[in-house]
Amino acid sequence: MPYERALKEMGEHVWADRKMLWTEEALQRDPLFVEHREAFAELERIAQSPELRGHKQWRPYCAAFKPIIILRAMSEARKGDYVLWTDSSKYAGGAGLAVAADQLREGLRQLDERAPAQSLTALVHCGIDCTQPALRYEPQSRLISARTANGYEHLVPRAALFARAGLLTTHLIWKVSEGARQLALEWLQMALDQRQAFCASHTQDQAAMTVLAANRSLQLADMCPFMRPPWLKNKCHDTQKLLGAAIGALARGEFVMRPL
Repeated sequence: MPYERALKEMGEHVWADRKMLWTEEALQRDPLFVEHREAFAELERIAQSPELRGHKQWRPYCAAFKPIIILRAMSEARKGDYVLWTDSSKYAGGAGLAVAADQLREGLRQLDERAPAQSLTALVHCGIDCTQPALRYEPQSRLISARTANGYEHLVPRAALFARAGLLTTHLIWKVSEGARQLALEWLQMALDQRQAFCASHTQDQAAMTVLAANRSLQLADMCPFMRPPWLKNKCHDTQKLLGAAIGALARGEFVMRPL
């Protein structure tokens, strides 16, 4: 998997009860992967196609492995525990994953207070310059392709989808419950049932989760109006991809909960 070396640096930052660092070999041994091996082989063929392979954000299996890993983590946790998915290591290496334990606890407390019944919290996708209203949010047209929107139009009408803000799957906070497991399974099923549509957008797994969040009317954490420079690479949304920046904003209460 990409960025494994940076992910191993997470071991230096003790902010969770347990960390799960996955390799492709571990993924391929997972019972869910084995059950759907043929579908994942096709997803990899699509990912390796000339149309996608040259893209700077190429991902193995079109990143459809994420829900499998999340489901495994939830299966080994207790009801009410939290599973935090993060895949932002390419932005600042392992150091970008450093989060103080008390900061994480306060961020989770803030989320619990504002959305106590929610199984999953994702972030609204910020734009390049969060200080400018016209640039505060990344346009959906830059995140989701027409082919993806058409493939999932039975879940969300295309026009309605493109009228909404986007979300990030860089950091996902799952509160372990049957509802959370069902949501992760639905995300996986979107890849299994509509493989071309799932892979078509350069954001892949994120595009599918955007559709699912809109379909389920999930509340997202919107920290974009509160973010101020300096930003990583002079982009608000790149700073948002740093786990420390995202958890810090949650811990300080610098966010609002809203639907897409």
